[in-house]
Amino acid sequence: MRADRHPSHLWSSFSSVRIHSATVVVVGAVVFFIVTKIINSAPRFSDGNFYIYIAYLITQGSFPYRDFFYSSPPFIPYFFALIGSLIGFSWQSFNLVPVGLTIIDVWVIYRLAAGAFSRLVALLTTVLYLFSFVVLHTTDFVSDIHLVVSLSLLATFSSLKRWPLLGGVLFGLAALTKVYAVVLFIPLLAFLFLTKQAALARRLVAGFTLIFGVVTIFFWWWQGDLYLHNVFLSHIGEVAVFSKKYIFQMFLRHDIVLAAGLPLLGLLQFWWYRQSTPSVGARAKSLLLISMLILGSITTFLLLYKDIYFLYLKMAAPWLAFSWGATLELLRARLTPRIFRGVTAVLLGMLMITFSWYYLHFAEQGVIAHLEDITAYVAQVTEQAEPIYGEFYVTPLIALETGRPIFKNYVETAYKFFQFGIFDIPTRTSELIAGHVKTIITFGGLNPHNPQQLQLHQSSLLDANFYATYCRLGKIFPFNPYDRDSLVVIWRCHPS
Repeated sequence: MRADRHPSHLWSSFSSVRIHSATVVVVGAVVFFIVTKIINSAPRFSDGNFYIYIAYLITQGSFPYRDFFYSSPPFIPYFFALIGSLIGFSWQSFNLVPVGLTIIDVWVIYRLAAGAFSRLVALLTTVLYLFSFVVLHTTDFVSDIHLVVSLSLLATFSSLKRWPLLGGVLFGLAALTKVYAVVLFIPLLAFLFLTKQAALARRLVAGFTLIFGVVTIFFWWWQGDLYLHNVFLSHIGEVAVFSKKYIFQMFLRHDIVLAAGLPLLGLLQFWWYRQSTPSVGARAKSLLLISMLILGSITTFLLLYKDIYFLYLKMAAPWLAFSWGATLELLRARLTPRIFRGVTAVLLGMLMITFSWYYLHFAEQGVIAHLEDITAYVAQVTEQAEPIYGEFYVTPLIALETGRPIFKNYVETAYKFFQFGIFDIPTRTSELIAGHVKTIITFGGLNPHNPQQLQLHQSSLLDANFYATYCRLGKIFPFNPYDRDSLVVIWRCHPS
């Protein structure tokens, strides 16, 4: 084997990527993406509001686990605390975070693709990722998944550039964001062993252990079993909040172009790359092998883990795009330029349909249309330092907007944590009564059989008689003009 074709040298050309017309097009696509996201930026019902609030608590001197419940490793609260200290703890500021992290993804994907495929195919690979439904939709919401994807892509890029120690550190930070990031770390480790790069693999493990191991041991030493209980044990026996069937159907229905990358990956492994010749083919083969390993790991995780969300599918998006890139490189080599241009036009046309479908039907999903009215009402009926309590998708944002604290830092109120015993409904109800909490924010809906009857969302449940005994309806707000049957319900309570 020639030296320039050994896996350890396959990625050396990344540093020589020069400005090219395709690069200009990628920049234009990114600008269009940013403008679209700015136009549609809005406050949304999201666990991102929970992350923003606990990050704010850290800047006020609180510590995760000890002062508020948090069920993941500590990187994202501290990272968001840094971001909030720089740009402010508002939904307007933090809506820029998913966009910024996705731009980092685009840069890494383009650099990797440009080192393995032609410039045109690298451009198409990048655009396939950026304008996939899963990326367009998930970047409307502040979430941990964006940081996991960006860190893991940077880690992969660093490792392939022969900086495995840095790659391991970045993977460690990804795992300190969400433990499930290890499903992206293990396949890259397997790739390095499969390509006989054991020395690089050992450095990758060393970097990962340096950051993830040291931080985990430190928090365990500092906070004892509380850290292990919150981060690891609290997920044992988790229930499925959403149906896996629904999540996969949603992906296949709305992101059929990107999803097609999975069967294409299998076909390519048995066809083209066994016959390819020059060094570009070798680089592409390595990138395709990494994609195959990572997508296999992600698929196994999604099938075995109970509590998955549509957001998690963003982890697969870069590697499905690379599978498409390899397919397009094959077609470019085998088809006439005219036919390949036709294939490209069809693909771009399908992406335009995907974008239009997202923009028309999903761009306003989850928007809190009446946030100003809700915050004005809460500010009117509460004192400056009076605590509030409620649904974690919206209450943290209202607390930040009004300057009201959340009762006992009970920011996390997800019903699943009550279901498997982390929290206790009778105990929480008693604490609210003893603490004289007067304002509680819940979700509800109208009974379809009796429109005059209000039904509370399961996450709003306290003891059965609490609302009837201690509370009256303060005010009800529809989620948005398109979903008047789903309501934000504000209770005014007077515990004795």
